[in-house]
Order: sequence, then structure tokens, then C-alpha cells
Amino acid sequence: MQIFLVALFQIPVKIERKTGFITKERGYLMYHVIINPASRSGRGRKIWKEMIEPALNRENIDYQCYFSAKAGDVARITEKLMEETTDSPIQLIILGGDGTINEALCGISDPSKIILGYIPTGSSNDFARDLKIPTDPSAALDLILHTGKALPMDLGTVTYEDGQSRHFCVSCGIGYDAAVCEEALHSKMKNVLNKIGLGKLTYLSIALKQLFADPHVQKIRTQRPQIAVAKDEAFCFLYEDNLKLLEELGAEITFFSPLHNAKVPENADGLLLPGGYPELFAAGLSENSEMLASIRSCEKKAIPILAECGGFMYLHQEMQDMEGKTYPMAGVINAVAYRTEKLGRFGYITLDLNEEQAEARNIWQQGFPVRAHEFHYFDSSNPGSDCLAKKPAGKRSWSCSYAKDGSLMGFPHLYYYSNPMFAFRFLENCMAKKLEREKVS
Repeated sequence: MQIFLVALFQIPVKIERKTGFITKERGYLMYHVIINPASRSGRGRKIWKEMIEPALNRENIDYQCYFSAKAGDVARITEKLMEETTDSPIQLIILGGDGTINEALCGISDPSKIILGYIPTGSSNDFARDLKIPTDPSAALDLILHTGKALPMDLGTVTYEDGQSRHFCVSCGIGYDAAVCEEALHSKMKNVLNKIGLGKLTYLSIALKQLFADPHVQKIRTQRPQIAVAKDEAFCFLYEDNLKLLEELGAEITFFSPLHNAKVPENADGLLLPGGYPELFAAGLSENSEMLASIRSCEKKAIPILAECGGFMYLHQEMQDMEGKTYPMAGVINAVAYRTEKLGRFGYITLDLNEEQAEARNIWQQGFPVRAHEFHYFDSSNPGSDCLAKKPAGKRSWSCSYAKDGSLMGFPHLYYYSNPMFAFRFLENCMAKKLEREKVS
């Protein structure tokens, strides 16, 4: 099933009318505009009155507008428009947020009779971001009126046990993410934060609250996973927030030095190798053969490893220093880390598992996607291909990283708070692997 999009859509009821004239070049055209006045913490009506309506009038656009007043209005208005349509497709524009997109979809009985435009005025605007629709209302309207083409969009349907069904296009989730969205939908905090432009923090705070209250998390917090974190001159780039989240989830952090210590702490259930400047200390790291053997032993015992950038380079078979001299390293990754002349794949990314990684997805349930960034002059002869990194703007993406046995090793620096479930799944994997080792012994 497909809907045709000019720029895309969202929420709305209460009828107001304004009629103008369309230029002869465009021919007669009527737009039906559904507005959610409560969107963007009550500024939806103001955006319509001060920006969108005047713009339509300036261009002599013929339109009819509808304001929603309560839940279900958007679907009911859309249903009525569908009933009244003739042979010509309905030119429908939705002004609102992601939450009302589903309402509009549920009122569409025949997607072939709708050409849908969207002016995003929500707090997250995931739909607009994914489809590269401007978040500025005036720019979004300009895209609808002047783009000159419609794009097809897949429309999903979910059917419940009682036979009832509904459409969706942004996402469909169950369990943790659905519970977070449901609570956010009725959260008073969201309205407050939206007014100061921090509406997304609503989801983070609710996600953390629900995560910590989950019985599985409570179990991990009582088990106290022991996480060994590399920290010295060579490994010094680490988000303190990441460690804080691991500790809040129950982890006990122990620091060790790959340069100066002989081995990884004995009781380590998981290993964290952050970024830094291992290329500046390549000789010293390579000479510490006991530590390299200890790292290899952790990998052979299936102790989960999180390795980022410099920590990832350290796991290679060999690594170059700044002068291009090659040194033996841990040998966990069968590749060579080498110097380049410029920054590679620089900037912010969203990291997700590649579609074919069914086993990894089962291990990391809801732990992906996670936000990250890359910043490195070094590269790898085999940087991995288990994940897909996407830039937030444009279409650039690339395969990267190794995801196996609950480990994740690659160049991206991860920010755990962007998806707290990632940190929880790592700790859960650590304890699951520990239990497996204990059963064998």
C-alpha cells in the first residue's frame, strides 16, 4: 500500500474556511489543511495564523482548514474528506507532530485518493527528519506548493488479536519503546520542555525512568557487573556520561592501563576500550606482551568488549605509529590500522546493525540505533561491516564495526544516553556470558 507525498503529513477539527483564487497557470486546486493547534506546546494555531495562512493568501491558494480539538478528530476529519472525494485526489496538508500522523492515516481508506503534504510542528519530528522535510514551517509549505512532484511512500498496517487494525508510517513498536512513547504522549513535562525547545528530553527522562524500574534492570543492578575500562596516556577519550550510565545501571567500574599494567583485572565481566592516541604509544603498547595476551584471553573467553576508535585500533593484528612504523598489537581484529593524510568519515552519525545481522539483533534487542561520532586520521584494512553508519544530513552512509558475541568494536565513539537500552544490553550480555563460562567450568 502506498500514499503519495508532496512533503508529508500530520494531525486534526473545527472548521474554518478561506477561499482565494488559483492562478490560471496552476489551474484550480483546493488544499485541505488539518491543523493541530496544540502541537509545539500550543503554538500550532499561532504558526497557522501568522505563517501558513498568510502565505496561502499571498499566493491566492484556495483552501479549507480544520482544527482538531481532541483525540480522534484528525481521523474523523480525514474519513469525512475521503467520503466526499470524487475522482480527483484530495490535496491534504497536515500541520502538527508525529503523534497525529497515525491519526490521519487511520482515516485514510484509499491511499490512492490522497496526496499528502506535511508541515512539522511537533517536538521530535522524526517523520520529517527521515524524509528530509524542513522543520521550518514556511520552508515546508514552500516544498508542498512548489516541489512539482509527489513521491510514493509505503504504508504499514498492524492487526491486533481482536481483528482490529490500523495504519502506521513512522514506526511500530512493542514493549519498551512503545511504553516510553505512550507515557510521553500524556506527559505534562513534555509541554513544559517543548516551550523551551527541549521536548526530546521528555523521551530520555521517561526512558531512563522506565529502564531503571524494569525487573530485568533491577536484576542486573543486584548482580553488579564488573567492567574493566582502559584509561591511561594512550586511552583518554571517554564520555564520563557513558560511565555514569553504566554505573546507574549497576556496573562497577575498574580502571586499568594497557601501557603500564600486566593484565586486565581478573574479575572483569566486560571490557571497555575507549578512544585516545594509541598511535603515539605504539611501541610501549606493543612491548607490553602480557597485557596483549590478557586482552586476547578476554576475547577467547567471550567476555564482551566495547572498543571505540583508538581502542579498536589497539585490537588490530598490527598498528602503525605516526611515522608509519608497524607494531604488533592484540590480534583480536585480523587487520592493520594505518595512518592516512586526512580525517576519515568525520562527524556525527547514527549507528545501527545491518539488516542481515539477525543474531546480533537478537543479542542487542532495542539497543540500536545509537548516536555516535567519528574523528580519526587512522583507518583499518578491514573496519568491519556488521553495522551501518548514517550521516544526519544527506544520503551518505557506510558499513563499519564488528558486532559479535555481545561485543561491538569499531571506529565510532558512542553516546549511550542516546539509547540507554544499548548500555543495558551490554551489561546484560556481560552477565549472560559470565553465566555461560561458569556452567562450562
